[in-house]
Amino acid sequence: MKVQVFMLNQDDPSKCTAAKLVKFGIAKQVRKASDRTMILDPFAEKIVLRIDRQYIDSITAIDCSWEFAQKTFRKKTATLGW
Repeated sequence: MKVQVFMLNQDDPSKCTAAKLVKFGIAKQVRKASDRTMILDPFAEKIVLRIDRQYIDSITAIDCSWEFAQKTFRKKTATLGW
């Protein structure tokens, strides 16, 4: 399963976990989510289950500052059609 990160670059790169995942090859930085991906939403009301694997090929995290998370996450995902 592919792990992807959509970076909004709102944090200090030296302290950013997502940037470290990309740097060490654990995740790939993307500008657009693939078709069969699950977007990880920190405000989701449902949890990810093992059965969800049959519907997706990748997981995409949106990296943003927690200070702006609620406002930024809702605005960006709506703009990107997620």
